[in-house]
This record gives sequence, structure tokens and C-alpha cells, in this order.
Amino acid sequence: MLLIIELLNLLCNIREFLIKQFHFTVWPDHGVPQFATSLIAFIRGVNRNQLTDTGGPHVVHCSAGVGRTGTYITLNSMLQRIILENNVNVYEFVRLMRSKRNYMVQTEEQFVFIYDALVELVTSGDTSIPSDLAIATINSYREMSGDMYRGEQMCTFSKQFLVLSEYSRQPNDECCAYGMLEENKNKNRFTKRIPYDDYRVRITPSGDGTDYINASFVDGYKQKRAYIATQSPSSETVGEFWRMVYEKESAVIVMLCNLIENGNEMCYKYWPDKGEEVKFQLYTIKNLEERREEGFLRRRLLVVFSFHNKYIGSTVTAERKVTQLCLEEWPNSNLAENLTPFLTIIDAVERLQAANQNPPITVHCEDGVGRTGTFLTMFSVLEKLKPEHLVDVFQILKKARIQRPMLVDNKEQYEMCYNFVFCYLESFDAYANFCVKSNENFRIEGADSDTEILESSTSNS
Repeated sequence: MLLIIELLNLLCNIREFLIKQFHFTVWPDHGVPQFATSLIAFIRGVNRNQLTDTGGPHVVHCSAGVGRTGTYITLNSMLQRIILENNVNVYEFVRLMRSKRNYMVQTEEQFVFIYDALVELVTSGDTSIPSDLAIATINSYREMSGDMYRGEQMCTFSKQFLVLSEYSRQPNDECCAYGMLEENKNKNRFTKRIPYDDYRVRITPSGDGTDYINASFVDGYKQKRAYIATQSPSSETVGEFWRMVYEKESAVIVMLCNLIENGNEMCYKYWPDKGEEVKFQLYTIKNLEERREEGFLRRRLLVVFSFHNKYIGSTVTAERKVTQLCLEEWPNSNLAENLTPFLTIIDAVERLQAANQNPPITVHCEDGVGRTGTFLTMFSVLEKLKPEHLVDVFQILKKARIQRPMLVDNKEQYEMCYNFVFCYLESFDAYANFCVKSNENFRIEGADSDTEILESSTSNS
């Protein structure tokens, strides 16, 4: 959900007041959102940013003002009731609401969705942390305490990761069917790391007639399809890898593994040595420059695409520059002091993206899940932290897992995301810089690429 906030000045005859419009953009008429996670975050964001100086009612609308409107009002009211009374009564609330406006919560599917969303809401809890409390809160997460459901001692990181694993979208043969087809099986490094069909990256079919590559689009905080999360190319898929990078106009590749680790191949070398070139299918890769920076290697590559067009009887050629940022060594531990290279590589990515109009960032590790998911989560957490002054690793990762299975595949990587925030807040003068709140463009909790928000400053004179 991308929240866009604009300041509008309108003239009226009474006084100046402020109007905020929050727009949830992925809710089908007569239906329900595919997953409750984004809607729950959206409702919490609206509540955090509601105006407190007018006392006026919220205006909620959809096309007819009954189905989606009634579902939203019920969920929001039950959220408040849980906070105040620690109980819910969906049936009685909907019955009372319908006595005031017909057909509120219009379908059985919407009624069931309310219960499903409440289960997720109660189970996950509110995992956002205000930035000024983040360091102390993260430190408290390390403390061991009893778990009321499992009856054992564990830290908050472990508790959250267990809940995340239990309530995240789960891959199966039906939703990952395309990657499991016989003609695509040899394109997967791991049989249990298959992309969801509805978010997989499609490329132009090659000689085998398939458009498959083990890669997924993942939304970022600021835009849809901000990342391409993918496994490292093998000798069999390196041509498809470059076709994907070229066709999706990706200008930055982030590599999070070495070619060989502990005697095992983690990635096929898909670039040439400095000053040389290598060809994969229709793509010639030239290494223009290579230099070592703080914690990573930067390579400037030229991708030349050429093919013979039989209809015009000549060769068509086009080229594009791509920067590869290669993390030199994945940290041996997830302690904050070892995570400084992530700050520098994320800063480099942000600068490159701004210079290239923000095409998808290609991120890969051996399986495109563990280290890749950790990096994407760090990146999105930081994007959210700067304008919103909130940290919410749990919800950001939960949304990302809707689009690619099993991102961040162990508790240590999950804790690393929190420690990265710790590292960021303690580094340089970052905390002082982003804590200076602006009266201009800002975002709210729940922001992602399915939401728009407009803020109108209305002046009545």
C-alpha cells in the first residue's frame, strides 16, 4: 500500500480545518481482500493518524456504502472493543448496525472474513514500535520469558517468529503449480523454494517454450514490485537470469552470497572479470569497472542484447548498464556491530535507484529466500522508519511472505532485522536526522502499495 499525502488548500467561509482521506485500493466489490494483513495494518494506521481536534465522525464509503463499508466499520469497532473490553461480539454489532443501515456487511464471505481477520489481529498483536522507544524495546526482546501457549521460556524474537511461521501464507502444490511443472523443475535449485504463481516473474519464453524463472516480485514500502527476489543463477539458468534483469529494466543487482561457501556452489559466476566480456544466450555482459567499497564490491556492467531479426534481415542491438553490489561476507553472527555493511550497501542502492527512476531491484542469494528476505526486510523497515518513526519488522515481513514463500527462514535472520534497526539508530546522527518531523509529505502505519492517502488542509474564512 503506497500512501500518498498531498496538502490542498481550499477556501470556505467558516474556519480552517484539516481533512485526511485514506484510500484502501485492493478490495473487490462484494468480495474481501485476498489477505487480512494489509487491511489490519491500514485500520491501525487510520486510527493512529485520526484527527483529535474536531470530534467529528469518520466518513467511510465504498461503492454502495454497505458491504465493504460495513466490514471496515465492524473490524475497526471490534479492534477498539478488544482494547477496551478484551472481548468481541461481531454478530450483535452487525445486527445493531443493520438496524440503522440496511445490508451492512453484505455477504457471508465478508462476515466470515471479519472473524478470520480478528483471529490474525489477536494472534499477531500490535508489533509496531515508536522510534524513540526502539532501542530499549529491542533490548527487552532479548529477555527470556514464559510462553503461555507453549509453556516454555523464549525471547520475544522467538515468539514472534513462531507466530509469523504459523500465520504466514503457506506454499502448496496448487499456488506454486507452475514452478513444479516437469519442464521447470530443473530450473529450481531447491524443490521446496518455489515462487507463488500469482507473484512470479514472467520472462519472454526461450527455446524450451516456458516463461518460468524462480523469481518473485515483492512490494516495497514506497512502491509495488520494488524488488525481484530470486535464487542465484546456475549454469542452466544464467541466460534466463540476464533476460529477466534486462526485460524488467533492473538497474541494480544485490548479491548476498559468495560463489562457493563451505565447498558448495552458492552461485554461478554470471559476470566476467574486469575488462572482459562473456555471452549468455542473447546477452553479452561486459565488466566496465570493479572496485571494493566498505563491506561490498561494486561492479559496473554493460548488458548488450542482440538478435538477428529475420523479418528485416539485420541484427538488432540494444544495451543497458547494470550495477552489481556484492556483499563480501554474510555476517557470522547477527549482532548489531556486524551489520554496518548493510547500512552502506542500502545507501548505495538508494542512490543508484534514484538515479535510474526506481526500477525493480534484483536481490539474490542461494535460494532467494533466507538472506534475500532478510535484506528486503531491512530495506523496507528502514524506508518505513524514516518518515513514520515506527519499526514493525513483523508486519513488513508478513506482507512480503504473501508474495514469496518463507522469506527470512530462521529466527536468527529475523532477529538480525531487529539488530539492523538497532545498528541504524546508534550509527552516526541518523536518529537525530529522521526524528525531526516535517509538516510536509509523510506516511502512516499500514503504508504499502495498496493504499493511497490524501490530506487536505481546508481553510474557511
